[in-house]
Amino acid sequence: RVEFFDAEASEAAVARLDGLLGYWGQRPAAARDADDREPAAPEPPFANAAWRAVQRSQRAWNERDWDAVLACRAPGMVQDDRRALVGVVLSGDELLANMRVLFGARSLQLDQRLLATRGERLSLQRVSMQGVVGGGGPVAYEFLSMVEVDREGLIARLTMFESEQLDAAQAELDARFESLSGDGARPHVDTAATCAAERFAETFRARDVAGLATLLAPDFVNTDRRSITATELDRAAFLASFGPILDLVKHTQADHQVLATRGQRLALARFCLQLTGFDGSDAGPSEIEFLQVLEVDSDGRIAAGVGLEAADRAAGWAQLDARYHAGEAAPFASVAAGMRAFHAAFAARDWDALAAQCAPDIAVNDHRRLGWESLHGPEAYVAALRALVELAPDTRLRLDHVELDATRYLVITVWEGTREGGPFEEPSWMVAELDREGRVRRFDQYDLQREDAARARYGEVARSARDPLARWLRPNAASRARDAVAAAMASRDWQAMRAAYSADGRLEDRRRMLGHSMDADTAVRTMAWMYTATPDLHIERELLAVFGDRLSLERQTWRGASGGGAFEVEMLALHEADPEGRLAAVIDFDPDDSLGAHREAHERWAALEPAHAARMRVSAGYFDALRARDAARLRALLADDVVVHDRRRTGGGLLVGADAYVESVRAQWRLTRETAIEVVARPLGAPFGSLTLVRVAGVLADGEPYETLVLLIVVIVDGLFRRMELFEPDDAELALARFEELGREYAARPAGGPTPDSGS
Repeated sequence: RVEFFDAEASEAAVARLDGLLGYWGQRPAAARDADDREPAAPEPPFANAAWRAVQRSQRAWNERDWDAVLACRAPGMVQDDRRALVGVVLSGDELLANMRVLFGARSLQLDQRLLATRGERLSLQRVSMQGVVGGGGPVAYEFLSMVEVDREGLIARLTMFESEQLDAAQAELDARFESLSGDGARPHVDTAATCAAERFAETFRARDVAGLATLLAPDFVNTDRRSITATELDRAAFLASFGPILDLVKHTQADHQVLATRGQRLALARFCLQLTGFDGSDAGPSEIEFLQVLEVDSDGRIAAGVGLEAADRAAGWAQLDARYHAGEAAPFASVAAGMRAFHAAFAARDWDALAAQCAPDIAVNDHRRLGWESLHGPEAYVAALRALVELAPDTRLRLDHVELDATRYLVITVWEGTREGGPFEEPSWMVAELDREGRVRRFDQYDLQREDAARARYGEVARSARDPLARWLRPNAASRARDAVAAAMASRDWQAMRAAYSADGRLEDRRRMLGHSMDADTAVRTMAWMYTATPDLHIERELLAVFGDRLSLERQTWRGASGGGAFEVEMLALHEADPEGRLAAVIDFDPDDSLGAHREAHERWAALEPAHAARMRVSAGYFDALRARDAARLRALLADDVVVHDRRRTGGGLLVGADAYVESVRAQWRLTRETAIEVVARPLGAPFGSLTLVRVAGVLADGEPYETLVLLIVVIVDGLFRRMELFEPDDAELALARFEELGREYAARPAGGPTPDSGS
């Protein structure tokens, strides 16, 4: 069938299309040729949570799955039917009862076409109900429905209009969106400043000037920048301005909504003060609306206020940010500057500048119920933001709450603009973890109602900054590839598991009782068989070390039950990723063969980074000499004038000369039975040397085991150690600064010139 319509008759054409699709849906399956079936229509680009709830509900109605219908609606759901021949308000139970009768008596099918959305919680659609009345002819009926979902994505309200009432339906959609996203719906963050704002409103309602005085700091100043006042009052003058007014009135009311907060001490609020019943005056009720920035001191008293016109919200946010950056955020000026640069780059659509604010290994994890997939790398993240702007070119970024320190920030971000002819707001919690250059290395995004989860992640970032293992022992390309294999194994998706390996990927087992090798195809088949034979197989993994970006070492524990008995197998597994991030090699070792695993890791690491290979081999020889307690071999690796500076709090201080250092190592050996030293992570490498986190473990002379972490800077020139500096693991910033200083010194050294020596 082909039908033609005038170009202006798009509504009639769509209605006819819906009618034909409804009829087609009623035909028996046998009457449809498989080749004629259309694939499922792609989701509209402006689809939201409300539209997805509509789709789930439609499927449930058409399949007469009443349990699924109930699962789509929120408790207390209401239907508001504004059609001329209906015009009733029904509860969810009444609606379900009516629709069950209607759908039970007729072979009706629902079909809905999305017209508009507002935010995530509102959608407007054209609904077509079509079918055949038992014993009669076909029927078709069309109307409009506006759906509102709650924060869990369940249908809370259904408002219905006649099909020609599009303007009324859109007006209701906008009004409802304004109600949901208005000031009163903003997330509330409890801070010292918001508490002060609440107490201010309470004292005003009580006409309690004395109580108001207790809220103000001794040096309080209020600057009113509204055009009708434009005053600057100190504490005494401010209180004096309120006293006579409150004495004249019989009733006061103070409503306020917090619009934004910064740290603990700053809040922007909209106040509406009402005064009625003036004594001895013919004046009627008075209402004053304005914006107020409140700043509190360390005791929670209001230290400063700035009054602004109610409509001048841009000035309110600007004043809030200026005071925050000059006050609480001042010790972290570089972090605040990075946030401003990110904001400015997005506002200017300067995608290169925005990418520059992201670390090369940035990971974006969206934990929202309706969020994005995880993103890796600046290019992927910027592409996602560009896609948002393409859908809504006037998109703006607003921050309703900010907390920050040297390594992280926690914000409520709001993307706002217009889409499909109407306004939208998309607020969420965002946690940023920063690298040492102040770039974002990880974003975690949460729904507004998951503040606890966002704050828990914010705390993790702080602990990571203090914990050297958490700070440096981070997932790399190799461990992420192993994560992909683990996820595929857990879901029994063997195709995905094979895709996580490179084309020529191999697995080698060097354990004493096994010692075999296989290609990736064989490994996948083996795992499929193992999960069939041992359905309860469980693998626990612990990351032990990372070597650059493409090598990682982990401890694995395999548990399960086979043949009626439980088993537990432990091993070390070294993983190597290819340049595309797929697993190129897996080498298994016995759990007590840490030395073998680390030697293999160093050999592969040197092969992957040939520019540093010679230096890596010298470092590996140093570690081997310490393990073997071979003083002669150790001495052969040291320049005669080597400088060793142990900057740890219990360290040995400064030593100059190879013989002095070897003698100090001999003294340590006399206090211990055995010593092992292993690389955990190399934070930085350079042509002159490296900064490495190492684990030193062994047994003391009295039999007591010991283990410690050390940040170790080594400088290797011409195959010999020229300098070593040792730092406490929690002195990471000091070690990083020292490594950069050494880098500048060695970069300035003339070829063949003397070794710099500034470590006294």
